[in-house]
Amino acid sequence: MLIEKLKEEFLSFRKSGNKTLSLLCSTFIGELENQLKNGSPNTDDTFIKLAEKFIKNAKTIQTEASNSEITFLSSFLPQKLTENELGSVVINIISELKGDNKLVNMGVIMGLLNKKHPNCVDNTIAPKIINELLNNSQ
Repeated sequence: MLIEKLKEEFLSFRKSGNKTLSLLCSTFIGELENQLKNGSPNTDDTFIKLAEKFIKNAKTIQTEASNSEITFLSSFLPQKLTENELGSVVINIISELKGDNKLVNMGVIMGLLNKKHPNCVDNTIAPKIINELLNNSQ
């Protein structure tokens, strides 16, 4: 699990005296433990969502320390699909849906996309690609 990897990194940062990343790991672990106590499932998905939240917050600060935090936490995230990969996946989903005579719309496609590729879809780019492909396929 990702939390085990983070804990290993945390010990390494403490031993090396890297205060910035040591503090980040400590804060992250504490926040994750709070979420688990409040009923969030102990899964990598919970870890990833929290990491994305931390990264989003760090991007608003834009300091050397926050850039270091972004780089570090990003190493734990799954790689996002490229626009070309996303387009190919969406084309396949549309074909599957049409072949099964099922409803083809943004919501259905986004649902299947996120189900088939959890945490790998950039939800700011996907709707644009889906709209373009839906308009071209009609």
